This record gives sequence, structure tokens and C-alpha cells, in this order.
Amino acid sequence: MDIVKRRKGRSYHVLAALLGMIGITVETMCFFAIYRVIAAVSDKYAHAYRAGLIGMLVFGPFCHVMCCATIYYHNAVVRMNPQMAVEETLRLQTERFEEEERWKS
Repeated sequence: MDIVKRRKGRSYHVLAALLGMIGITVETMCFFAIYRVIAAVSDKYAHAYRAGLIGMLVFGPFCHVMCCATIYYHNAVVRMNPQMAVEETLRLQTERFEEEERWKS
């Protein structure tokens, strides 16, 4: 309960999501310099690398924002009812494990 009281009123999740979104985008743009080096040697490898960079540019920031949103949601549930947060986390993990077992068989 002490953790809940200590963190109450501080929400850096939105800031972290925006910073990560901008950082991942800038990082991907920097990787295009490597693409130019690869393109000078091999068009085939350069094309595959460029496709990966475009995928990272499209999905990277979105994935980072969704991770921060999940953490924000979990912290909000902890503030309302810490026991419910634990139960829901365990329930989701159990469902995930059961689904993996179903796919294996």
C-alpha cells in the first residue's frame, strides 16, 4: 500500500510514451545512413534492410506507446484496488498459459 501512496499524483507515462515515440523515430531515421552504405554494396540486402526500417518506423513508436498505456492502466487499477490488480494479472497469465498449451497440442 505504501507504493500506491508514494506514486499517487505522479503520471510520467504519457511523457515516457511521447519521448519513446520521438526517440524511436529519430533512431530509425539514423539507421537510414547504414542503408546507404548497404545499398552501395548490394541492392538485395539493402531492399530487405529498408523494409525492416519502414516496419520499425511504422510499428516501433506504436508498440512503445501501447506498452506505456498498459503500465498506466495497471497503475490505475492498483490505486483503486491493489488486490484486484494482482488477481487480474494472475488471471491474464493463466489464460495466456492455457492458450499456449492449447496451441501446442
